[in-house]
Amino acid sequence: MKNWNLGNLSQKIMDFLWQKGASRIGDVRAGLRDRSAYTTIATLVGRLLRRGFLKRKHEGRGFLYQPVLSRESFLKQQSQITISGLFKKNKSAELLVSQFIDNLEKIDPQKLKELQKLIQKKQPKNFNHNHHEHY
Repeated sequence: MKNWNLGNLSQKIMDFLWQKGASRIGDVRAGLRDRSAYTTIATLVGRLLRRGFLKRKHEGRGFLYQPVLSRESFLKQQSQITISGLFKKNKSAELLVSQFIDNLEKIDPQKLKELQKLIQKKQPKNFNHNHHEHY
């Protein structure tokens, strides 16, 4: 799994392609409503293609470009990379999770409640809430 950090305009290109599907470079440029030159968009699309973000197929006199991964798969993969990187650098999982919860509580308390339900759903059925007492 590689870490695919994207610049702002590259991210906009990916967002456009995830939303619209396979497109020509000219359509991407028009859809972005960006003042960037056609050659700038073409260069970035070429980089995204070489880095494995996009695939292309020949159609007529040009190419259609589309993302290799769905947006959901891409975000899932990037989350896994980020989380594993954080745990490798920071040996304290409790501190990381605690900071995440504190920040989420401030930003979106409802999302925190949804995540709490998800965690409960993911716990094994025989999970004992008092399991820490055995240590």
